[in-house]
Amino acid sequence: MKRNRKWTRLAAGGAILCVSLAWGVPALASDMPAASDSEATAEEANLPLRPVGSLRNIALGHAVFTRNAGAVFGIDEEGTLWAYPGGPGGRLGKPVVVGTGFGGQTLQPVMSGYPFSISSTYSFWGFGCDGRLFQHIQGYSEGSPPAEQIGNGWTGFRATMAGDVAGHAGGDLLAIKEPGGDLYLYRGSGPNYQFFWPYPKVGNGWQDFELLPAGDVNGDRRNDIYGIDSAGDLYLYRGLGEGRFATKVKVGNGWTGFDIASGMDLDGDDKADLIGRDDQGRLFFYRGLGNGRFATKVQVGNGWGPLDPGPDCSVTEIGQMVSLPWAAPHSRWIAL
Repeated sequence: MKRNRKWTRLAAGGAILCVSLAWGVPALASDMPAASDSEATAEEANLPLRPVGSLRNIALGHAVFTRNAGAVFGIDEEGTLWAYPGGPGGRLGKPVVVGTGFGGQTLQPVMSGYPFSISSTYSFWGFGCDGRLFQHIQGYSEGSPPAEQIGNGWTGFRATMAGDVAGHAGGDLLAIKEPGGDLYLYRGSGPNYQFFWPYPKVGNGWQDFELLPAGDVNGDRRNDIYGIDSAGDLYLYRGLGEGRFATKVKVGNGWTGFDIASGMDLDGDDKADLIGRDDQGRLFFYRGLGNGRFATKVQVGNGWGPLDPGPDCSVTEIGQMVSLPWAAPHSRWIAL
């Protein structure tokens, strides 16, 4: 694999790409500032226009390009982090560069607990192959701050940003410890993005399950989670607060052979949706119905490559976010 190329931040004066939604949907021109050719900078000209190779680490985020719509994130084969703006029906716009140098990490958007598990492009946690945990913060106009290491020792865990599952409006993390399958809660401390001690055990028997965020599917201000077992059955675990969950309820099946991103509102209807990529590289949108279940899938992309191969552990770069001037004003206070 090629080494990651380095690009500096975007200029504050304008957008670098014009968003035009695929599948016959008009562009959301008001979502991004216009930029004339004379406003383009040398920095912007050096940014790539499209992902290189297939994408891995597919994730959902909210409040990225507009306050009421989400985006699909993915890392290409050169370690560049891309965001595809979402729209009605889960349709996706042309990708925009969000960060570079992430070939050796697994990224998860930081999820808060208010008002409905908002996850924005301004902050990601990155898990390195060597167990280090990094905080990546999106800059506003003046550039992005450097990555900060905020933890280590995460080898042997499968960690999932789950939003507010403890009931204190923080960004919490749930981690499955291998090989035993015990589930631990790490309560987020708010804007400092660290964890409150202790880290209680809140479940067991997760060794054969994939854990996914569900968002707040019933509007009780407690985040819920999904679990997919080895047979491909999808279960909803309704959050009760303090990391506790109600008895699982089966809400789907046939989920083997998919890369899945969930827990965020992609189409702007304030209900958490789900994105699935199959082994043929097709991307499907599953509109959330607000009860943990989903509408019939709609294909919103193809050519997304094979299933996620995982990070390239030979790459040791920390990674760097770029500034997104169009994120203002609603996320401005977060990135300062």
